[in-house]
Parts: sequence; structure tokens; C-alpha cells
Amino acid sequence: RERLGGRWTVLTAGEGAGLPRGRNQSVLTLYVALEDFSHVFEDPGRSHGRVRLRATLVEATPVGDRLIEQRVFDVQRPAATPDAGGGAVALAAALDQALAELEPWLTQQR
Repeated sequence: RERLGGRWTVLTAGEGAGLPRGRNQSVLTLYVALEDFSHVFEDPGRSHGRVRLRATLVEATPVGDRLIEQRVFDVQRPAATPDAGGGAVALAAALDQALAELEPWLTQQR
């Protein structure tokens, strides 16, 4: 929310934008689903953080919704240590990378 909210309006699932639009106007809505947020252990001494986001861009038109694009961002980052602390840092890095990939993709869709 913080990162994307700097450039775009960010709403929670229960909030409605309530944006007025004329007869020929449309509104683009991005839905992001967190599909995986895991600390994965390959063996007792090695692990990684995995973040998988599904981003769906929909155009709300006066005659209904239209799918513009959908993309999955699947990122893994190694943990420096195979414990909770290392996993938390790896997950944060994986999430940062996924958002770094999502932002230019979203900008290209506009």
C-alpha cells in the first residue's frame, strides 16, 4: 500500500472508488492477490523467501468490465541465515523485488 500509494490511489477490497465518469470515460483498477508468502527450507542449512503476486488490471467501462492484462510476479530471495530472522529479511527483499517489477509493468499498461 505504501509503495504504490505514492503514485496511485490505493483502496482496500471493501472500499469503492465512487469515481464519477462520463459516457465515454473508463477507470482502470488494479487487483493484487498475494498467492504465496513463504519461508522455504531446501535443507536444514539453507532457505529462501518466496513471494508470488497475481496482478490483474481491469477497465471499468460504462458497459461493463474488461480485462486489460494479468501477470504473475514470482520472486525468490535467499536467506542469509536459515532461521526466522533470515527468512523475514529474505521475504522483505522478495516483496521489494516483486513491487519493483510490478511498478514499470503497471506504468506500461496506462
